[in-house]
Amino acid sequence: MTPQRRRNTLVLIVLGFASATAVMLAFIALFFSSTQRLVHIANQLYIHPFAVSNAAADLKTALYEMRSKALVVVLMRERGQQWDASVQAIDAHERRVYDNLEVIKANFLGDMAQVARLEAKIRQWHETRGEILQNVRLGHFTMAEEAVRTGGTPLFEEIIALTEHVLGFAKQRARRFVDEGAQQSDALVRQGLLLATALAVAFVCLASVVFWRIQFLQRELSKLAETDFLTGLINRRTFIDAAEEELARARRYGLQFSLAVVDLDHFKRINDSHGHAVGDRVLKAFAAACRRSLRDVDLVGRIGGEEFGVLMPYTSGDAATQALDRLRQEIESTVVPLSPEPLRFTASIGATDCVAGCSVDQLMALADTALYQAKAGGRNRVVQAQAACPSPDAAPASAAPTAQGGAH
Repeated sequence: MTPQRRRNTLVLIVLGFASATAVMLAFIALFFSSTQRLVHIANQLYIHPFAVSNAAADLKTALYEMRSKALVVVLMRERGQQWDASVQAIDAHERRVYDNLEVIKANFLGDMAQVARLEAKIRQWHETRGEILQNVRLGHFTMAEEAVRTGGTPLFEEIIALTEHVLGFAKQRARRFVDEGAQQSDALVRQGLLLATALAVAFVCLASVVFWRIQFLQRELSKLAETDFLTGLINRRTFIDAAEEELARARRYGLQFSLAVVDLDHFKRINDSHGHAVGDRVLKAFAAACRRSLRDVDLVGRIGGEEFGVLMPYTSGDAATQALDRLRQEIESTVVPLSPEPLRFTASIGATDCVAGCSVDQLMALADTALYQAKAGGRNRVVQAQAACPSPDAAPASAAPTAQGGAH
């Protein structure tokens, strides 16, 4: 390809991506602006008229219930405990009235003077019903009936009329917003159709980018599925799979490898004394110590809370024990910065070589048995299991200490 054609090709690629980007930006701008308009309409429709309509309807119901209860008190001439119970019921209805009134005040889009009048009448009703109930409590039934007739009933009718006004306005406003929403939706459909053609062209240019992105995400997902998110080490399932592959390779080619189980000493005490955040820092520090001490071909996986597995290909016997003891020393010398004093920790290690006829589960059992003996022997030490594969009915295999540090 000549330099001129190369430049032309580059220009076409740049223009194609620029066009696709411009179309995508236009689409994004349309999407967000349209979403904001629709959200605004939805808010106006559901948050304002719908909320006000519901509140007004419930306020009206509560008013009737409150008035009905007050009339029963007067007509039945309730006194004593009956009077107290009725007053509590009336107070509960009145609280509903004020709660709904607050919703109306916050969302009403009409003449707020009408809402102010409604609130004033409700407060006036509160004073009137208090006078009525007090007369009943004192036995002044004639005065209570007169207060209902001359003050309570007319005032109640005014409140209901104002409530009906609020309710009617909210329904009318809702219908208006529905019409506006339909108009906005039609406009959005037209604009969407205009962009559809441009997006079809842009799709061809963006297909390669999308494909690359999908491949990248798939790699990331695979990594997440295989990795412990806290330490960055491989997880239990991935470690076991790697051990199975290493065992199959060892059997096929007559190779050797070592498998070890590492458990942090007194980790629960660290969590209890310093908190789980410090415990997480200890786990991360352990993972860093493994990376510093072990080879690149060695695999370390988190197989439990503070329990880890180590797979060492092409290494067995004394060489594996020495490598694991170097790891133990590296862990022992690791410092986790902490105030007022830095934190140190240790680990116990149980190890086993590849044993003929053993499965991975049996090798893990051998390493676990060695780990338990390392713990029982004082911790902070490496114990090598004897080369004996346990049968399903056999007792746990014994292990012999091959290297150790100070007991913790």
